[in-house]
Amino acid sequence: MLALGVTATILFAEIAGGIYSGSLALLSDAGHMLTDASAIFIALLASRVSLRRADPRRTFGYYRYEILAALLNGALLMALAGYIGFEAWHRVLSPPAVKTGPMIVVALAGLVANGVGVFLLRGRGHSLNLRAAYLHLLSDTLSSVAVVAGGVTMWLVRGAYLVDPILSVLIAVLILVSGFRLLREAVDILIEAVPPGLDCAEIASALTAVPGVARVHDLHVWCITSGMYSLSAHLVLEPDAPAAHNELLGQLRELLCARFQIDHTTIQVENEGYTHLGRAHR
Repeated sequence: MLALGVTATILFAEIAGGIYSGSLALLSDAGHMLTDASAIFIALLASRVSLRRADPRRTFGYYRYEILAALLNGALLMALAGYIGFEAWHRVLSPPAVKTGPMIVVALAGLVANGVGVFLLRGRGHSLNLRAAYLHLLSDTLSSVAVVAGGVTMWLVRGAYLVDPILSVLIAVLILVSGFRLLREAVDILIEAVPPGLDCAEIASALTAVPGVARVHDLHVWCITSGMYSLSAHLVLEPDAPAAHNELLGQLRELLCARFQIDHTTIQVENEGYTHLGRAHR
């Protein structure tokens, strides 16, 4: 919350400073800082909403609210990048004068704020959301360095106002990349794609390597929210497999949790000759 407060304060300061100084680069950096604030807010939202219990209508709880927020955030970021690029194009054709003094002061304040945010979030657990927020702030620190360098360049070289829209385009590209990645990750989770870093073939091979398991079919792996993986599968047992399945299921669950970080599993155990109803299963 402290990192969010610092980032939001400098965000509004950069907006005001960008309008006053006429620097599109500073306004673009404010847009980049908006991505930081959004990433921190999503991490905070996820940590709060995830505490709410599941109910009969929402059996998985409220984890997907984080993904819906990320989807909206990504769409807004890409729209913001497009607007900055549009404005930068007009300024490249006719670069307006920029008040470099206020621009440099506000950009330096942004640089310090990003450094504080990086320090506050560094090493704060293994949450993917917090790590994403940390990386956002780290990349924005480099963006602030570029804005400061651009302001100093325009202050030293009178009339070099073309530097400002060029910097704006570079920052817009960073925002566009961040927005696209956020959209892609959110859509992958919503369509229940296999999470990055997991391979269904490798998981099936690991399961069939357990004594007693003949083959695996109907294997599905998906992500409920960032870092929370689920799996469902049908296991066909070998003819000489023991009748008691509790020990076997315990081994399978330990394997999936330790090797693939999948801790929510639904496994149906079958014998040879079991007939499925409905559509053919793979």
